[in-house]
Amino acid sequence: QVQVFILVQADIRALDPMGTILLMGAGKGTVSSGVVLDAATTAWINAVVADGGSVSAIQQSRVNDLVVGLKADSLFSIGDRLWLWGGESDLHQAKIDIINLQSITINGSPTLAAGGYTGNGTSDFIDLNFNPSTAGGNYAASSASFGTYVRGTTTNVSEMGAFTGSIDNRLIPSFASVVAIFEINTDAQDTPASTTEQGYWVESRTGANAVEYFKNGASFSTGTQTQRGLVNLKFYALAENNNGTASGFSPNQQASVWFGGGLTTTQGSNLSTRVNTYMTAWGINVY
Repeated sequence: QVQVFILVQADIRALDPMGTILLMGAGKGTVSSGVVLDAATTAWINAVVADGGSVSAIQQSRVNDLVVGLKADSLFSIGDRLWLWGGESDLHQAKIDIINLQSITINGSPTLAAGGYTGNGTSDFIDLNFNPSTAGGNYAASSASFGTYVRGTTTNVSEMGAFTGSIDNRLIPSFASVVAIFEINTDAQDTPASTTEQGYWVESRTGANAVEYFKNGASFSTGTQTQRGLVNLKFYALAENNNGTASGFSPNQQASVWFGGGLTTTQGSNLSTRVNTYMTAWGINVY
C-alpha cells in the first residue's frame, strides 16, 4: 500500500512522535489522515510546535473542522480569542488560542485534563492576558462578547471576569443556586433565574443598551444595561480580576474561552454549535 501526501504552499519541517506531519508554511496542506487544513489551522499548529508542543492528526482534524465551521458562520472574523482547553491535554495547545495565537498565563496549579482546566477553588486562576482597553480587535464598548464552557457544577463562584465597580464584566452562572450574575461593559447586573453552573455560557452586547446572554446556544436572557466603556484590566478565568486581585475562585472545570465582537441570536447559537461539536468529538460535551 502506498500513501501519497500532497502539500500546497507548505513545507514539511518536522515529524512529531505520533507520525503527524507538521506544516510550517502559510498555505494549506494535508496531514496523515488526508484532511486538508485551513491556513488558520496550520498557523495554530505551527505556533504550538514552536512553543514545544505537538498536535496529533486527530486533533488537527478536529480543530480544523472547528475553524472551517466558524469561518462558514462568519464567526472567525469577529472573534478575538478562542482557547481550547478541552481535548488532547497538551499544555502548549491549551496555551495558544486558535484565532490570534495569543497565550494565557497560569497562576497556581490548575490541572489540565481531557475536559480542560480545573481550579482548586481557593487560589488557582488563569490570566487570559486580554485587556479590552489595549487589545484592539473586535471587542468594543457597544459590541462585545465573552464566555466559557463550564463542565463543573459548583455554584457561587466566578467563572471569568474583570471588575472595577464602575465598569464590570462578570460571569457567575448560578449564585446561591437561585440567579445568575451577568455584566458586560457596564456597572449594573442582570440576574435571571439560574440553578446550575454547568453549560456553555456567553454574554453578548450589541448596542449601548442591548445585551443578550446565551446558555448552550439558546437565548437565556436579555437586558438593557447601559454600557460604560471598556474596563482597563485583564480578564481572568477560574476567577475574576477584581481591581487587580483575583477573587471568586472556581473549582469547576472549563473547556474553552471565547472573546469577540457582539453576537446576534443566530451567531450565539452557531458559536455554541461549533464549539460543542468539537467537545462532542472528544466525548467531553455537557449538552
